[in-house]
Amino acid sequence: MKVAFQGEPGAYSEEAVLNYYGKVDTLPCESFDAVFEAVNSGRCDAALIPIENSLAGSIHQNYDLFLHHDLHITGEYLLRVRHCLIALPGVKIKDIKKAISHPQALGQCAGYLRGRKIKPEAVYDTAGSVKILGESGARDTAAIASRRAAEMYGMHIVDEGIEDNSENYTRFLAIQKKATTPEKEAKTSIVFTLHNQPGALFKALSVFALRDLDLTKIESRPLQGKPWEYLFYIDFLGSASNEKVQRALDHLEEYAVMLRVLGSYERYEDKASTDEPKNQTIHMDHNMPIVVGKRPKLLAFDGFRLWVSCSDEGVVAAVDLPSLEVSGTIPVTSAPHAICFDGSTLWMASAVENQIKAYDVRTRTETMTLVVEAFPRHG
Repeated sequence: MKVAFQGEPGAYSEEAVLNYYGKVDTLPCESFDAVFEAVNSGRCDAALIPIENSLAGSIHQNYDLFLHHDLHITGEYLLRVRHCLIALPGVKIKDIKKAISHPQALGQCAGYLRGRKIKPEAVYDTAGSVKILGESGARDTAAIASRRAAEMYGMHIVDEGIEDNSENYTRFLAIQKKATTPEKEAKTSIVFTLHNQPGALFKALSVFALRDLDLTKIESRPLQGKPWEYLFYIDFLGSASNEKVQRALDHLEEYAVMLRVLGSYERYEDKASTDEPKNQTIHMDHNMPIVVGKRPKLLAFDGFRLWVSCSDEGVVAAVDLPSLEVSGTIPVTSAPHAICFDGSTLWMASAVENQIKAYDVRTRTETMTLVVEAFPRHG
């Protein structure tokens, strides 16, 4: 089986392809148009395209491309997007002045970059940004992409999980020339147009409400060539082969100027809550020294990383387990006298400043400062 995706090898789309289909041949494509054409022409058996992101919203171009190709949606997949700050081997985060990546990735890490005064610069692709960086040899520049991209291009991960919001998921749709009939819990995607008259959309949506069909998404797109008229894309639970769903579609056809079923497919079972288990067994070489900085003093563990205060460097370093590598640091104005972790926040007490400070461990930024009377020491 051969599956097309948009982007360079190592892109999040390729990761989604391999997670969804397993071991298959892949075809990287420069554009989404090329992805659709690869399936339409028969060069590929299928493709996996991103259709929406939980933070950035819909990828409108791919909605529009469905109207220009006679292809069917045959499945869906949700990918947890975890961004890495990637640089040439030996580069430290303090050396980085600029970050390059796809505009959506830069937007999803805007707070992290702003907090470190790193200037964002848009390029065509996440994995492509790693390729560009490797070819340029720039040591003051980093790329934002996946761990897979860093490994493929032999680059160094300076920091990981740098997205501003951990609830960062991209929904992908599988497309093929032949439609499928799902056997498990199904979802159906349709597109239709209506006459521009009062109550038209209300009547169209009522065909689903009358039959207790659950709408999971509705999207409107301009109808090209007809200003201020719109296409409506709807996802709902159920298969077009189901009698109740078929009655709803027959009813909708009475109101619609155009109606097309894009596909019925198995609904993806969301496993997001189990992506990062709270309890895990970590295996490591206990004889291996961890180099974190000068005068390491205090430790706190957040379930995934070991946080170590370095008294002489004014930082608290994050040590990833089980790799035992420093993935990033939090700059502090004075060495903390106590640190602890409460499940989402790293707290630090400073007897010098008479303050207790809170830090978000994902963005590595300060979120709160509490002024206390004197000498806070123990967490």
